[in-house]
Amino acid sequence: MFEDITDKREGGIERTLELYRAKLQELFKHVSRTKEIRNSGGGIMYHLLMASQEPLAIRIADHIIKKYSGRK
Repeated sequence: MFEDITDKREGGIERTLELYRAKLQELFKHVSRTKEIRNSGGGIMYHLLMASQEPLAIRIADHIIKKYSGRK
């Protein structure tokens, strides 16, 4: 009678993250890039990002995220 129904859409997490960042950009002047935080098994736990009115705060956050993301 009650079946487990799962409706997953491709790119759902990315789309949700885009919408969240867009909303933050309406409220704050600056929003950092994102960093996926994963558990020891490799699963995504959350996405880390920072929003601020101060550009220096975002430069610091982007530097830290870039350092731990392995991005140059």
